[in-house]
Amino acid sequence: MEKKMRKLFIVLGVLILLLVAAVLILPSLVPSSVYKSRIEEQISTSLGRKVDIAGDVKLSVFPTLKAKAKQVTIANADGFTPSYFAKMDTLEAGVKLLPLLSKKVEITKFNLVNADINLTKAKSGDVNWAFGTPEKPSKPAANSGPFRRDGRYADLDLSLGAFSLKNGS
Repeated sequence: MEKKMRKLFIVLGVLILLLVAAVLILPSLVPSSVYKSRIEEQISTSLGRKVDIAGDVKLSVFPTLKAKAKQVTIANADGFTPSYFAKMDTLEAGVKLLPLLSKKVEITKFNLVNADINLTKAKSGDVNWAFGTPEKPSKPAANSGPFRRDGRYADLDLSLGAFSLKNGS
């Protein structure tokens, strides 16, 4: 009986090691072109602006979810110049995994390197840092724009561990 239990623990240990190895190795085996366009599409939809990632994208999953993108450009709002709201050589972000299970987003880092961010206010009073579609008074604010406040994320707890802007303007 003792030998069977020992073999069972060894098999379970090997399976856990293989699973951890797969989680660590698989992201590096998948070419960035597979998920790069999907990331651009999702961020563009969320921001309501075109996002272009001209450089490489690297993802890692363990122990924290990390993403690093090179040559990132976020388009400016219509009617504003220059054509970009922000562009940066590197955008790097990290999120802890376990808190996500309890509806907590713990951002471990958010770094922008060589970022050029254009914050502009037009004569009309419009600003280019207001993302999403403009809300009309006839519609309730809770159901409009890409950042809908429809209660889905009411219990979401968000925290930012570290933010850095290096060589930015």
